[in-house]
Amino acid sequence: MPTPEAQLLFHQPIPDHAFSQDRQLLAVARGSKVLLYSRAGNEYAKQDQELDINKQTITSVDIAPNSGRIVTCSQDRNPYVWEQQPTGEWKASLVLAGLKRAGTQIRWSPDETRIAVGCGSGAIAICYFDEGNNTWLGKHVLTKQTYSTVLSLAWHPNSKILASGYADSKTRVHSALARGFDKARVKKLEEIITEWGNYEVSTKESGGSPVYTKNNTVFAEFTNPSGGWVHAVSFSPSGEALAYAAHDSSITVVYAHKSLREEAGQTVADFSYSRFTVSTTLLPFTSLLWSREDQIIAAGHDCYPVIFQNSGEGWALTSKLNALQLAGTGGEEAEESAFNKFRQMDSMGTTSKDVLGTIHQNTICSLRPYEMGPHGDVVRFSSSGRDGRLVIFPVA
Repeated sequence: MPTPEAQLLFHQPIPDHAFSQDRQLLAVARGSKVLLYSRAGNEYAKQDQELDINKQTITSVDIAPNSGRIVTCSQDRNPYVWEQQPTGEWKASLVLAGLKRAGTQIRWSPDETRIAVGCGSGAIAICYFDEGNNTWLGKHVLTKQTYSTVLSLAWHPNSKILASGYADSKTRVHSALARGFDKARVKKLEEIITEWGNYEVSTKESGGSPVYTKNNTVFAEFTNPSGGWVHAVSFSPSGEALAYAAHDSSITVVYAHKSLREEAGQTVADFSYSRFTVSTTLLPFTSLLWSREDQIIAAGHDCYPVIFQNSGEGWALTSKLNALQLAGTGGEEAEESAFNKFRQMDSMGTTSKDVLGTIHQNTICSLRPYEMGPHGDVVRFSSSGRDGRLVIFPVA
């Protein structure tokens, strides 16, 4: 199997990272800044430019695959969209998301027309560009309910459905339509039926005009039986399945089933959901990534990724990518080794040091697809963690 590529970027945690579509640009959250790196041979070299406008810790970063725009959210409650100018400089635009608490995660929709950002108050803002006002605006969804902190977000491939994981042990699948932007008027019943559920519609009708879908539609809600936080959510490539990871060290895969029938001259949809939970003896997972329709990669506090496979008879943990720590890549690695040696001699009078038998030396915070195969499968993925490392793994 090919050897993973590991690079120590700096001596601080990396809460999130993202790549451009051609993998030549890497954006990494570090403190209140986003550092930019360019591909240089087998490593990423730091650029002189930094995205520095937030006043507090940046918690999440994402890059739009086609336009290359970067979006960030921070504990200062202000998301920003960054766009590269012809001069090469990056210009920031404030997103008027109306967050009342710290932003926790932010993601572009697959079609890049909107942004989802969650926060500590439980609110989720669906943000879009208002051409009339030349600014990014946010519409809150699920506003009538009081939820706990949003820990994770995942877009459905159709860019109209969003999954969210919360600190109250709930996973919700809900509408990501924004009134005023999507103009989601309903002319016939079939338009409100999705593969995960029906859109709720407004009861206000005027002269037989179309009614509107509501922003607060929740298609499905799932509760982790152990009551643990839902750290990660992720839709399968087809959008027909949803996986979520909870604090009880389990992952759950949910399949949506829809059937249509005629009743009183109207089409009625019936929905059911199949759930498969895999419990493990590992530490909790913090990030999930579908590599293909029957394979999920998970990583978290155990400092190495694992693979879950659906053999046709159910889901199971099949392999652990816990390769031994690689030789140092120079630069930061050599600096870290010298620093640790000096620190241990000073504090303990010894030169020995405890090293985990894994590449990452601390919790893995984020997984990202890095390289896709000819059939759309993920063949290489990246991870970043609290040890300041970026690792690119081949999928076993």
